[in-house]
Amino acid sequence: MNFHYIIIVPFSFAAIIFMFQLMYTGEYFSTESYLNNSQIIYKNIYFLKTHKTAGTAIQNILFRLAYKNEMKVIKYLSIGDKQENKKIFLTHIIHNKSLVETVFQRNKSFYFTIIRNPADQLISTLNYLQVTKNNTSFYFRNVRNQSFIKSLGFKNKKFCLLRNPTCFDLGFVNCSESYTGSKDKLIRNFRENFDFIMLTEFYYEGLVLLKRMLNLKLNDVISFNLNTGTKKAKQEEIKQARKIINDVSNGDQILYEHFFKIYKSLSVTLSDEVKQLKNITEYYRKICINTTEIKKYKHTTREFIGYIVNLNLNENQLKFCNELTSVEPIWFDFLASGNKKNFFNSIQWKY
Repeated sequence: MNFHYIIIVPFSFAAIIFMFQLMYTGEYFSTESYLNNSQIIYKNIYFLKTHKTAGTAIQNILFRLAYKNEMKVIKYLSIGDKQENKKIFLTHIIHNKSLVETVFQRNKSFYFTIIRNPADQLISTLNYLQVTKNNTSFYFRNVRNQSFIKSLGFKNKKFCLLRNPTCFDLGFVNCSESYTGSKDKLIRNFRENFDFIMLTEFYYEGLVLLKRMLNLKLNDVISFNLNTGTKKAKQEEIKQARKIINDVSNGDQILYEHFFKIYKSLSVTLSDEVKQLKNITEYYRKICINTTEIKKYKHTTREFIGYIVNLNLNENQLKFCNELTSVEPIWFDFLASGNKKNFFNSIQWKY
């Protein structure tokens, strides 16, 4: 991990980072480098956005960070972006270590991602994707059949997200395949590819760590639920997913169980700052949100729960609230806009 790039943190938090590093890598390291420096010097950030893990909320934080710090947002990863000095990647991709490290030089970049309880991720995916949401019972019955799901994946890559979706996104398995290596090898492979990991179930704890690692302020890591599907999970689906998940997503389960233990160990230590972040998030939720409504992304039939922003806001509040509630297509429209100054001062746009 590149923790020699982390700077200025109080000793109490240095101890937390120390514990995280020790549990993450199994090795001791020196805290001197980030106790004796004054600012972060990360030039680049690589975020691998995984599916149905709260990745869109993290993405929103990173869009705001990129704009604030004049970083170029890389939408499609290519070797041509190698020469960019301040850049950030934050979209879906199947991780390719060779390509990514060519564009995002390892000793000048911060690599991270987010994972989720695989059973909950499976349910969320089935209830969200247009190809599965209207017939979830059929896919629950057949998801353990690797060859069948894999055949569907050849026709439509969305089906690759039903089995080991995180390991697939990480480039550790092929579409719909089970993981066949050892637990130690998988965890070691992850550590070699990424500096940091967040868990959906410890979302705020992860944000507190991310804030410190990137030397940010609390306002920088405020986020709302974004891109939430409209179909809620049924209790019988939850029970069924828990029962079959080791057969369906064995690699994802290994990663999740390993890092869950780390976060559980740190959660008590982080509780005060987590409470503070939750409070300020709720404060802005009350200011910003009037109500929710079902929205659709343009050019698709895919639905999600979006927000209606309050009308009685001053200009700065309106701008910030619109930034907080905007999903990926809006942010890319903003970055391509010739009128960035006033873009978020309007609450009328199409997704």
